[in-house]
Amino acid sequence: MTEGFGVDAEIAREIWSARQIMQGARHFDSAIMDRLDALSQVLRAVINSALKDAQGIPSASPPLVAPGGLSVGPHMAVGGTSAIDADDLTPL
Repeated sequence: MTEGFGVDAEIAREIWSARQIMQGARHFDSAIMDRLDALSQVLRAVINSALKDAQGIPSASPPLVAPGGLSVGPHMAVGGTSAIDADDLTPL
């Protein structure tokens, strides 16, 4: 997992440990579970990258998933400068 995706070996070990805990193959470790959200985000980014590569989709094409921080950037949303009001919430 670390070679093609730029994931630090220690992060990869933590992801594997979290998987082993969830499968019952390893005892609960609160330090790893406390990092589950960050570890899951790294895994999402790796899976997204691998799927795009397997399907021949350019890496810059949506969906864009970053290994840390926000996955959806402001540039991916509807733009504009007007205020949002109740009409914006009405189904089309």
